[in-house]
Amino acid sequence: MDDRTYRRFTAELVAWAEANPAVIGLVALGSMARAGRDPDEWSDHDFWVVAETGAAPTIRDDPTWLPDHERIVLFNAETEHGRNVIYDDGHLIEQAVFEPSEVSITRANDYRVMVDKGGIADQMAAIAQATAEESAGRNRAVSFGRFASQLVIGLTRYGRGEELSADAMIKHHALGNLLGLLGRGHAGELDSLDPFRRFELARPDLAPPLLEALKGPAPGAATAMLDLAAEHLTDLEPNTPELRTTLRTLIMRVAR
Repeated sequence: MDDRTYRRFTAELVAWAEANPAVIGLVALGSMARAGRDPDEWSDHDFWVVAETGAAPTIRDDPTWLPDHERIVLFNAETEHGRNVIYDDGHLIEQAVFEPSEVSITRANDYRVMVDKGGIADQMAAIAQATAEESAGRNRAVSFGRFASQLVIGLTRYGRGEELSADAMIKHHALGNLLGLLGRGHAGELDSLDPFRRFELARPDLAPPLLEALKGPAPGAATAMLDLAAEHLTDLEPNTPELRTTLRTLIMRVAR
């Protein structure tokens, strides 16, 4: 979606929210918020609607208020409050509709309050602060322990012949913990809610060899990930030579 169309789409959402008496607020998230990062041609529309008590279910499950709704090819109940929408040009909407009492269950980093008919800005400021505190308080040693355990789970599944499950465990779950650890100190470039987002921009020194290794079988990917941990995460107490030797031995065993 080009910038002109993206802005028009956003403006129509804002106009709808302002005109609908059942809507209390509209909050843009991610690149839609334009909070230091503008949307590009690949950006989706990610937003929350806050509606009066009792009105949320109707708004949530009625796509006809969305701009260009006649071009929708998929309207999917992704979560209890969230609906994913795909248009015929591939444009994606990730939306959620909450009642005021439900907003506190959410987490957000980049956001912009587009419509506020009462209290939304204060709620969002509290949510963003709680999200930042949770991110800062994550225990790095615990995350590394999860990374190592997920490598073992993935490798043993690979050894059993469960290659799809092994790939998911190593190349997604373990990788997510590793990226979160390697991304510390680069908070401005990374997404605190998703360690995979923009890692290539934050760590251009680490991303290319890692991406290359991920193209191959799980043991090779595990080796590359372990090499990065050995080089960059030795300050973590659980990251001992004994643990790394154990993991490398397991890699060699399942790769035979």
